[in-house]
Amino acid sequence: MIQQTPLLERKIIVPIIKDEALELEKYNYSSTLANFFDKFSDEQIRPHYKNALKCLLLMAYPSNSYRKGYSEMLFAQRQGIISHPIKRSAVCKYMNSIETYKLLGLLIQESARQFIRSNQTLILDSTWMGLKMYVGGFTNKPASKRHSGIPSLRKTRKLHIGIIRDSKVIAYARTSQGTEHDAKFFEEIVTAVKFNGFDLNTVLADAGYLSKRHYELTEELGIQNAFINFRSNSKFGGGSKAWNTAFNLYKKNHERFRDAYRYRWGVEGVISTIKRRSMNWLRTRNDVARDNELMLKALIHNLVIIGKS
Repeated sequence: MIQQTPLLERKIIVPIIKDEALELEKYNYSSTLANFFDKFSDEQIRPHYKNALKCLLLMAYPSNSYRKGYSEMLFAQRQGIISHPIKRSAVCKYMNSIETYKLLGLLIQESARQFIRSNQTLILDSTWMGLKMYVGGFTNKPASKRHSGIPSLRKTRKLHIGIIRDSKVIAYARTSQGTEHDAKFFEEIVTAVKFNGFDLNTVLADAGYLSKRHYELTEELGIQNAFINFRSNSKFGGGSKAWNTAFNLYKKNHERFRDAYRYRWGVEGVISTIKRRSMNWLRTRNDVARDNELMLKALIHNLVIIGKS
């Protein structure tokens, strides 16, 4: 039986080290996790929920099972990062809670606030994750028809994110069924990031988000530049000044359009990093828990960025 000492005697949280960030990523992650949650009062996040979220984030960083993750929790307890490891039944309780999902969404947004600067670029994209192990690799997209080794869209969950170009931090995240179209989440993401205090100058998105309404929305929000990629059959649209202005640039000054749009690779890098760090499939077995698992992966990414900043 492991002998435990009082929390105050074993609070030895290690300092964050900026050099060799990749080698020391996990070393810094624990410290960042503790410092991040210390900012919230007990009124903002109840103590038992705060401890539970820390435990879930410690387990989710390498996508451990409960058995493997328990040792991570014990080590974190000795450092003073958590008060106690949570039981398996508590993991199920919190992972199957809508309240957890809402709280993780707010924490993702809050973790991004320290990267607010002037004239920033928001990049939108989504990624899918299979519902079972070893499906699709890191680059293969879900198949609309049956295909060996690649799941159909119905057997995936989607993570929709908006990242800030310079910092690569996720400013907003939400989840959906794998069959949901990306375009329906454009307004929610852009509006939320704008009202969270980010000074957005540019928005980048692929053709999956293409809509006259989306070009008009960016203009209404005071975002000067919108580069939502056009399709080969796109045309000038009657009555939409924002659409026509962007389409005219796309047709007559394509190099200028592509020069701005090329920065969209940044969101692809974030998605690849998330999948390689925390796996590209989901362990959980129902939609609420799967959505919480996706949101944990997004918050982990932000905490790692904070630890490196």
